[in-house]
Formats: sequence, structure tokens, C-alpha cells
Amino acid sequence: NFETFYLIIVRMSKKAKIEEPVEEVEEEVSVSEEIRAKIESIREELDEVNKEADAKILEVARSFEQKRLPLYKKRNEVFKSIEKFWQKTLKNHLLVRANMTDDDDEALGFCEEVLVEEIPGSKDGFMITFRFKNSPFFSNTELVKSINYSADGPTTYVIKGADIKWKKGYEPAKEEETKSTKGKKRAAAAEASTREYIFFDWLSTSEEEEDGERDRLGEIIHEEIWEDPLQYYLGEVDNEDEDEEGEDEGEFEEGEESGEGEESEQGEDD
Repeated sequence: NFETFYLIIVRMSKKAKIEEPVEEVEEEVSVSEEIRAKIESIREELDEVNKEADAKILEVARSFEQKRLPLYKKRNEVFKSIEKFWQKTLKNHLLVRANMTDDDDEALGFCEEVLVEEIPGSKDGFMITFRFKNSPFFSNTELVKSINYSADGPTTYVIKGADIKWKKGYEPAKEEETKSTKGKKRAAAAEASTREYIFFDWLSTSEEEEDGERDRLGEIIHEEIWEDPLQYYLGEVDNEDEDEEGEDEGEFEEGEESGEGEESEQGEDD
């Protein structure tokens, strides 16, 4: 028994020694300048092939986009039979709702059609057309927002907003007059519009920037809502996580406005 026990201990000891990790000494590696140059040359050739492939993919994608467009328009005709379809569809995306005031909501109630189209010749550009019927807010029957991103160099985007022809009493509220002119224009201010817009402010904004952030609201309509608007109308999409992000942004904006209000009140007290 003792001999058996001894043999077991010896075997376990040998096994333990075998399983011990062997510390390896890292060996420095390098390549010659000639090899570097060859690899760099091949890499440049691959880049050219990839660019050519991207161009072909874009060409095919655009051709299918033209095939889809008549179906999108056919789908829109069906949506027209649903009362205030686009108002509810847009509002049911929680991040879009976070960028809507009550005035935006009311104005969107007169939107009877939304159409998203790719910009011809652009790799990553699109335009969103909103069509309205008998709107008391503005005289436009069509508002177009185009968003075009550059494919080369820094991220450059060119955004063209709609020129909204507001009707009297529905135009966005103007910023408060300064204290020196407030008394002279008190009567006019009493008749001024008190309408506030966020969504339509976005819709009418134009800008061109380099290294700027992509247009989040435009991307949502283009990539999320437009694919299947009906599921948003029916409330079948769960986007609570996005809503939390929107609420955080909203709270931040409200805090800023609150601070401005306090400064204004202090100025008046002085």
C-alpha cells in the first residue's frame, strides 16, 4: 500500500511539472524596407479595388431605389386614407416626439404625405418631402429638407432646410425684446405670436459644416421610420432605450432655459 501511494505521489508530481507554464522570451521582429514598400503598394491597389467596388454597389443600389420609388408612392396613397397618419407615425417614434412641441404636433396634423428619396449622384445623401393640405400654419403645400454627406475627406455635410411661409399668428415666437425697447413695443408684443417649434425649426434649418455630427432627426426618418411607417403608427416598435436618451437631452435643455429665465428675472429686479 505504501509503495502504491508513493507511486501515485510521484506521478502527480511529474504531471504537475509538465503542466507548469513555460515562460517564453519575446523575440523582436522586423521587416525590411523593401518588404514594407511591397505591402504598401499592394495595399494601395486594394484601396483602388475597394473604391471601384463601392461605386458599383452604389450604382446597383441606386438602380433598385428607382424600382422601389413607385412602390413607395403607391404605399403613400394607402396611407392617405388613414386620418392624420403621419402626425401619429412621427410622434410614435420617441426621439422624434422629444423634438416636438404642441405647436409642432398640431401643425403636423395637416401633413398628408411624407416621401424620402435618395439624392441623385450622391453616395450618402437624401431628401425628405412633407406635403400638407389646407394648413392654417403656413401657405406652403410642400416642405423639403435635403441632407447630403460628402464621401471624401473630412465628414462634411450640406443641409438645406425648407423656406416656410408662416401665416400671421402662426409664425415662431420672436425672442424677448431688450429692456430698453420693451416699453416702446409692449402693445405690439401683446399681439405677437407665442408659437414655439422644435421640429419645424429643424425642418427649416440650413447649414454646412466639416467634421460635424450627422443629422440625427433626419437619419431617424430616413433609416428607421421610412422602412415601415405602419409599425410606428400602430405603436409596434419598442424604442424605450432611445426615449431615455431623449429625456436626458430634454432635461438638459430645460435646465438651460431655467437658468436663462433666472438671469432675466434678476436683470429686471436690478
